[in-house]
Amino acid sequence: MSTFSCFAQNTPPAAKAYQNPNADAPCDKPVMDQCPQPSELVKDSKTMQWSAKGHLDGTKYQSFDKSFTNTVDHFIGAQWVGVKVGQIICLYQPSNSNEFPVQLVFNTLTYAPTDKHWSKDLGGHQNCVSVNPEDCAFQLKPAEKKTDPYKTALGLKDTAKNLQPY
Repeated sequence: MSTFSCFAQNTPPAAKAYQNPNADAPCDKPVMDQCPQPSELVKDSKTMQWSAKGHLDGTKYQSFDKSFTNTVDHFIGAQWVGVKVGQIICLYQPSNSNEFPVQLVFNTLTYAPTDKHWSKDLGGHQNCVSVNPEDCAFQLKPAEKKTDPYKTALGLKDTAKNLQPY
């Protein structure tokens, strides 16, 4: 799983209101994202896998199955899998309707979606059926704040000096 910065350089419409201009600060508002537009998908001809750069720093969408399709026609929806926290899978219809949909997995944990376009919990997954990625927006789970164990230990040492014995 990847972590992300609260500041987005290519912010999608679903995330514009939530970006934090200080990338090092904790996210003080929910950080929203959405699946990439079909035009943002790139196929690696050697691995036969699709990918797209995420809208938020450090995020990425990646397929893990080989795909014989060479062009993606449109977005067909998204699926969230998890229990309270999980992963987003974005689905795209190839130009040839006889081929399997392209599935891109988002590399960052997200909270269970609550927007009106998402289905209720269907037993560990929720679906969003739409041709507009904006309809299937989701909230990212920020990475836990990293602490320096050395600084923590020094702080404990200083605190212990100030304690009075009983």
